[in-house]
Amino acid sequence: MRSFPAHAALVRADGLLAKIERGGDGRRRFSEGDLEWLSLLTKLRATGMPVRDMQRYAELVRSGAGEAERIELLKKHREEVRRALASQRECLKLLDAKIDYYADCLALAPHADAL
Repeated sequence: MRSFPAHAALVRADGLLAKIERGGDGRRRFSEGDLEWLSLLTKLRATGMPVRDMQRYAELVRSGAGEAERIELLKKHREEVRRALASQRECLKLLDAKIDYYADCLALAPHADAL
């Protein structure tokens, strides 16, 4: 078992993380399974999954049932992530074009030190 940062307390407060045992020093001790679950939750949140969807997913996992609903929740979120990635790709294209434009401007500008 390993200890983990305080971030877990926030996840626990949302009802997403089961009770974690504590060591003699009062610090939480996480199993590998706990850490994998926390990693999944962290990634779902980082990709924008709403907490209410994460809570529903956690309920389904804890119940041991609802595989079809879990799949639907994850598929729906996957589509949101794909849309966000497409949007980010468009933003990246714009940034690349602006950088190229300004680099070209600098390359064509006369340099004072060339005199």
